[in-house]
Amino acid sequence: MRINVYAEELPEGSMDRCVQHITKTAETGITYHGARLFLKSPAALHDRPDDDDRTAITFWGPRERIAMLLRQLANTIDFVEPAKNVAGALADH
Repeated sequence: MRINVYAEELPEGSMDRCVQHITKTAETGITYHGARLFLKSPAALHDRPDDDDRTAITFWGPRERIAMLLRQLANTIDFVEPAKNVAGALADH
């Protein structure tokens, strides 16, 4: 499975409201951790103030593994040579 998230869907503003740590304990007693990223979703999709069915991506697993994965994901962007003219490059295609 591949999940594509486009720039228009990425959250803006305070990351405190866009990123969430969650835990679930299985019947086996093992606690799993989740790192959730909320994406932009139209207000029309939420018919009640208590409706928290926002669009999100959640990475589940052992805490250390999720943290390592997300750090590596960030590094793939941090160490890339910046594009000279992203807007122009997009307009050409």
